[in-house]
Amino acid sequence: MLLGLDAQIWLALGFVLALPVGVVGLLKLCLRRRGGLPAGWGAALVLFMAGCCSVAMILDKVA
Repeated sequence: MLLGLDAQIWLALGFVLALPVGVVGLLKLCLRRRGGLPAGWGAALVLFMAGCCSVAMILDKVA
């Protein structure tokens, strides 16, 4: 337990934070030749995907 947090909480933080940032990073890399992904759209995608991941995790806990 790092910093007194349960392993499940660390997994949730990694899932909600790392997954959207990683996907947006891959999009920026793939779209680099066509002008890239603007910063505004990148931030909006990260927030949208983090919200979707959070809702999916909450629904998994409820069900």
